[in-house]
Amino acid sequence: MIAASGDCGPARMVCKVANALGEGPVWSVREACLWWVDIRAPAVFRYVPSSGALDRYAMPALVGAVALRSRGGLLLALKGGIHVFDPGSGTLDRFKELESDLPDNRPNEGRCDSHGRLWLGTMVDRARYAGGRLYRIGATGECDTLLEHVCIPNSMRWSPDGRTMYFSDSKTGEIEAFDFDVDTGTIGNRRIFAAATAAPGMPDGSAVDSDGGLWNVRYGAGCVVRFTPDGRCDRIIKVPVSQVTACTFGSDDLRTLFITSARQRMSAEALNSEPDAGALFAVETDMRGLPENLFAG
Repeated sequence: MIAASGDCGPARMVCKVANALGEGPVWSVREACLWWVDIRAPAVFRYVPSSGALDRYAMPALVGAVALRSRGGLLLALKGGIHVFDPGSGTLDRFKELESDLPDNRPNEGRCDSHGRLWLGTMVDRARYAGGRLYRIGATGECDTLLEHVCIPNSMRWSPDGRTMYFSDSKTGEIEAFDFDVDTGTIGNRRIFAAATAAPGMPDGSAVDSDGGLWNVRYGAGCVVRFTPDGRCDRIIKVPVSQVTACTFGSDDLRTLFITSARQRMSAEALNSEPDAGALFAVETDMRGLPENLFAG
């Protein structure tokens, strides 16, 4: 695997937050800030690069994903349901019940498509069998199951033209691609985009740049790799912790790649060798990312 010319070098730590399981970063262009979750805290975080301000919002249940709403505020995927959260007042209102009949399940990752529908993956918590699902949730709460028998859902992203959707069940080690109907939100022609052997570690969260490259975080390998639209790995970014979890583009020009990480199940010896495990990292790139899609509800 060869880094492309213009390689952006290693990532730097920007927030030493010691997340147990940091996940799901989203950049708010409107607020010029980064939101993400610590699934196990459970908590939602906000970081403002211009001032260095860091805010933490405790949650009443495991929180697997955060999405920006077109009308303001956040949509949060908590264990048992989807909630609307107002950071200013701290109010948390249930939007939709989800998998309350599956007490062992929790949300793991969610992203919105260009029409403002939330795509949310669930998984069996602290187990490795395929009891999770991939849902599509609309603005008025309509919910459809698109995939079943999912173990660890990750990497829900779309190509710049919206016609390809990416997805990974991390346990398989593969990143898949689907043909995506932008208007109806349906998927088809399921295929392997990147094989399990395409890069070290296990595929976790992803981001897409304006040239169509998929930047995929490799859990256990301490790096982010970029795949070209034809599935070829053309660069690697080192991160000084092994449990990297997800990434997104942010900052004023959308050229900064923010990377979340975890420290779950690490021994005292491992934490001693990786003191920044669970921190938020960033790296300046030579490519521009895509702005985050907003939930329509």
